Amino acid sequence: MRRHSPALLAFCKNTCQNESDAEDALQETLLRAFHNLNNFRGDASIKTWLFRIAYNESINQFRKTKPASDIDELEEPVEAEPRQDFSGTGFNQMLRHLDETDRSIVSLRITADLEFKDIAHITQSGLSAVKMRYQRALEKLARHLSV
Repeated sequence: MRRHSPALLAFCKNTCQNESDAEDALQETLLRAFHNLNNFRGDASIKTWLFRIAYNESINQFRKTKPASDIDELEEPVEAEPRQDFSGTGFNQMLRHLDETDRSIVSLRITADLEFKDIAHITQSGLSAVKMRYQRALEKLARHLSV
């Protein structure tokens, strides 16, 4: 579990939009994984299983700390630097333009480097839906960068 912690933390930061909340989500993720290790069925890889737990914990943490109007869509204008690397604060600011599901899909694909089938398993969505949401999210980010 320890070797996946940096990627899990990066994902939690992208989802929670707050470092303190992300650390709380990561801690809860690791605790739940540890306590439920004997329940791991092996239907997916351990990495996918950990990211599924992190996905749930991050969404729960985000919902606890954000006002109801922010949960469905974060549409506040945020200046994002047009650059190609997807790391750090600039990436987090770009993700603020996406709803929580699209933000999670993009983050899982880019920062966690997961395959679409694993992302579909984590988000409990269909494979084609994940691919479509990912493509549309990238298009939306590209529109915000060109403004």
